[in-house]
Amino acid sequence: MIETAAAYIAEHSRPEPFGAPLAGHEPLPRAQRRARAAALAPTIRGLVSTDRPMVGHYTDSDVVLDFLARAAHPRLADLGTSCPDHFLRTKVTPLVLDLPATATAEAMIARLKELHGEYRAAYQAYYDRHATPDSPAIRGADPLIVLVPGSGCSLRAGQADCAGGGGVLCQRDQRHARRRGHLHLCPDR
Repeated sequence: MIETAAAYIAEHSRPEPFGAPLAGHEPLPRAQRRARAAALAPTIRGLVSTDRPMVGHYTDSDVVLDFLARAAHPRLADLGTSCPDHFLRTKVTPLVLDLPATATAEAMIARLKELHGEYRAAYQAYYDRHATPDSPAIRGADPLIVLVPGSGCSLRAGQADCAGGGGVLCQRDQRHARRRGHLHLCPDR
Protein backbone atom coordinates (compact mmCIF):
# COMPACT_ATOMS: atom_id res chain seq x y z
CA MET A 1 0.00 0.00 0.00
CA ILE A 2 2.85 2.40 0.81
CA GLU A 3 4.50 1.75 -2.55
CA THR A 4 1.19 2.40 -4.34
CA ALA A 5 0.79 5.70 -2.50
CA ALA A 6 4.40 6.69 -3.25
CA ALA A 7 3.93 5.90 -6.95
CA TYR A 8 0.74 7.98 -7.07
CA ILE A 9 2.44 10.93 -5.39
CA ALA A 10 5.45 10.69 -7.72
CA GLU A 11 3.18 10.64 -10.78
CA HIS A 12 0.83 13.46 -9.72
CA SER A 13 3.04 15.90 -7.78
CA ARG A 14 4.45 19.14 -9.17
CA PRO A 15 7.99 20.53 -8.82
CA GLU A 16 6.70 23.86 -7.41
CA PRO A 17 3.56 22.91 -5.49
CA PHE A 18 3.23 26.35 -3.89
CA GLY A 19 3.39 28.16 -7.24
CA ALA A 20 5.66 30.81 -8.64
CA PRO A 21 7.17 33.54 -6.46
CA LEU A 22 4.61 36.25 -5.68
CA ALA A 23 5.86 39.83 -6.09
CA GLY A 24 5.67 41.85 -2.88
CA HIS A 25 5.40 38.75 -0.69
CA GLU A 26 9.10 38.01 -0.36
CA PRO A 27 10.42 37.65 3.18
CA LEU A 28 11.44 40.92 4.75
CA PRO A 29 15.02 41.08 6.06
CA ARG A 30 15.23 39.32 9.43
CA ALA A 31 15.31 42.47 11.60
CA GLN A 32 12.42 44.03 9.65
CA ARG A 33 10.21 40.95 9.78
CA ARG A 34 10.80 40.53 13.51
CA ALA A 35 9.97 44.22 14.07
CA ARG A 36 6.82 43.79 11.95
CA ALA A 37 5.82 40.72 13.93
CA ALA A 38 6.33 42.63 17.18
CA ALA A 39 4.20 45.52 15.88
CA LEU A 40 1.36 43.15 14.92
CA ALA A 41 1.58 40.87 17.96
CA PRO A 42 -0.66 42.88 20.35
CA THR A 43 -3.40 43.15 17.72
CA ILE A 44 -3.18 39.49 16.76
CA ARG A 45 -3.22 38.40 20.40
CA GLY A 46 -6.27 40.57 21.08
CA LEU A 47 -8.14 39.27 18.05
CA VAL A 48 -7.46 35.60 18.65
CA SER A 49 -8.25 35.97 22.36
CA THR A 50 -11.84 37.10 21.73
CA ASP A 51 -13.29 33.89 23.19
CA ARG A 52 -10.59 33.10 25.74
CA PRO A 53 -7.07 34.27 26.61
CA MET A 54 -4.35 32.86 24.40
CA VAL A 55 -0.58 32.75 24.49
CA GLY A 56 1.46 32.85 21.35
CA HIS A 57 4.39 31.51 19.44
CA TYR A 58 5.98 33.17 16.42
CA THR A 59 7.99 31.52 13.69
CA ASP A 60 9.74 32.94 10.68
CA SER A 61 11.17 29.62 9.56
CA ASP A 62 12.31 29.22 5.98
CA VAL A 63 9.48 26.77 5.16
CA VAL A 64 6.81 29.23 6.37
CA LEU A 65 8.36 32.23 4.61
CA ASP A 66 8.75 30.26 1.38
CA PHE A 67 5.10 29.17 1.51
CA LEU A 68 3.89 32.76 2.06
CA ALA A 69 6.06 34.06 -0.80
CA ARG A 70 4.35 31.81 -3.37
CA ALA A 71 1.37 32.51 -5.60
CA ALA A 72 -0.64 29.47 -4.49
CA HIS A 73 -0.43 30.17 -0.74
CA PRO A 74 -3.93 31.71 -0.41
CA ARG A 75 -5.61 28.81 -2.20
CA LEU A 76 -3.57 26.16 -0.41
CA ALA A 77 -4.09 27.72 3.02
CA ASP A 78 -7.83 27.79 2.35
CA LEU A 79 -7.78 24.05 1.69
CA GLY A 80 -6.83 23.59 5.32
CA THR A 81 -4.66 21.10 7.07
CA SER A 82 -4.02 17.81 5.32
CA CYS A 83 -4.29 15.75 8.47
CA PRO A 84 -7.55 15.57 10.47
CA ASP A 85 -5.84 15.33 13.85
CA HIS A 86 -3.93 18.55 13.13
CA PHE A 87 -7.06 20.65 12.92
CA LEU A 88 -7.90 19.63 16.46
CA ARG A 89 -4.94 21.83 17.45
CA THR A 90 -4.80 24.32 14.60
CA LYS A 91 -8.43 24.56 13.38
CA VAL A 92 -9.27 23.69 9.80
CA THR A 93 -7.71 26.74 8.17
CA PRO A 94 -5.41 29.59 9.16
CA LEU A 95 -6.24 33.26 8.87
CA VAL A 96 -4.11 34.54 5.99
CA LEU A 97 -3.40 38.25 5.75
CA ASP A 98 -4.08 39.11 2.12
CA LEU A 99 -1.74 42.09 1.88
CA PRO A 100 1.83 42.17 0.56
CA ALA A 101 4.79 42.31 2.92
CA THR A 102 5.32 45.91 1.84
CA ALA A 103 1.99 47.12 3.32
CA THR A 104 2.22 49.36 6.37
CA ALA A 105 1.65 47.96 9.83
CA GLU A 106 -1.41 50.20 10.12
CA ALA A 107 -2.92 48.79 6.92
CA MET A 108 -2.17 45.25 8.11
CA ILE A 109 -3.82 45.88 11.48
CA ALA A 110 -6.96 47.28 9.84
CA ARG A 111 -7.16 44.34 7.44
CA LEU A 112 -6.50 41.77 10.19
CA LYS A 113 -9.50 43.15 12.07
CA GLU A 114 -11.71 42.78 8.98
CA LEU A 115 -10.44 39.27 8.23
CA HIS A 116 -10.93 38.23 11.86
CA GLY A 117 -14.65 39.03 11.68
CA GLU A 118 -14.95 37.07 8.44
CA TYR A 119 -12.99 34.15 9.89
CA ARG A 120 -15.20 33.95 12.98
CA ALA A 121 -18.37 33.91 10.88
CA ALA A 122 -16.97 31.25 8.54
CA TYR A 123 -15.77 29.07 11.41
CA GLN A 124 -19.12 29.27 13.17
CA ALA A 125 -20.82 28.25 9.91
CA TYR A 126 -18.35 25.35 9.50
CA TYR A 127 -19.08 24.15 13.04
CA ASP A 128 -22.84 24.48 12.55
CA ARG A 129 -22.68 22.46 9.31
CA HIS A 130 -20.88 19.56 10.94
CA ALA A 131 -22.12 19.57 14.55
CA THR A 132 -24.46 16.84 15.68
CA PRO A 133 -26.68 16.92 18.78
CA ASP A 134 -23.96 15.13 20.77
CA SER A 135 -21.05 17.26 19.51
CA PRO A 136 -19.07 19.16 22.12
CA ALA A 137 -19.62 22.91 22.27
CA ILE A 138 -17.57 25.01 19.87
CA ARG A 139 -14.14 25.78 21.37
CA GLY A 140 -14.23 29.31 20.04
CA ALA A 141 -14.33 30.77 16.57
CA ASP A 142 -11.01 32.61 16.60
CA PRO A 143 -8.15 31.50 14.34
CA LEU A 144 -5.23 29.71 15.97
CA ILE A 145 -2.79 30.33 13.13
CA VAL A 146 -2.29 33.74 11.51
CA LEU A 147 -0.05 33.88 8.43
CA VAL A 148 1.54 37.22 7.54
CA PRO A 149 3.39 37.45 4.20
CA GLY A 150 6.96 38.62 4.57
CA SER A 151 6.91 38.16 8.35
CA GLY A 152 5.91 34.61 9.20
CA CYS A 153 3.38 32.76 11.28
CA SER A 154 1.76 33.55 14.61
CA LEU A 155 0.26 30.60 16.48
CA ARG A 156 -2.04 30.76 19.48
CA ALA A 157 -3.18 28.30 22.12
CA GLY A 158 -4.34 28.22 25.70
CA GLN A 159 -0.87 27.03 26.78
CA ALA A 160 2.59 27.95 25.52
CA ASP A 161 3.60 24.36 24.76
CA CYS A 162 0.48 23.90 22.62
CA ALA A 163 1.16 27.11 20.67
CA GLY A 164 4.66 25.88 19.87
CA GLY A 165 3.25 22.45 18.99
CA GLY A 166 0.84 24.09 16.54
CA GLY A 167 3.84 25.69 14.89
CA VAL A 168 5.48 22.32 14.46
CA LEU A 169 2.29 20.93 12.88
CA CYS A 170 1.95 23.96 10.58
CA GLN A 171 5.53 23.61 9.36
CA ARG A 172 5.20 19.83 9.02
CA ASP A 173 2.07 20.25 6.87
CA GLN A 174 3.92 22.69 4.62
CA ARG A 175 6.95 20.41 4.27
CA HIS A 176 4.69 17.43 3.47
CA ALA A 177 2.75 19.51 0.95
CA ARG A 178 5.98 20.42 -0.84
CA ARG A 179 7.04 16.75 -0.97
CA ARG A 180 3.75 15.48 -2.36
CA GLY A 181 2.98 18.43 -4.65
CA HIS A 182 0.11 19.30 -2.32
CA LEU A 183 -2.21 16.43 -3.04
CA HIS A 184 -4.95 17.44 -0.63
CA LEU A 185 -6.30 14.63 1.51
CA CYS A 186 -8.98 16.30 3.64
CA PRO A 187 -12.42 15.30 2.30
CA ASP A 188 -14.46 18.30 3.47
CA ARG A 189 -12.30 21.04 1.97
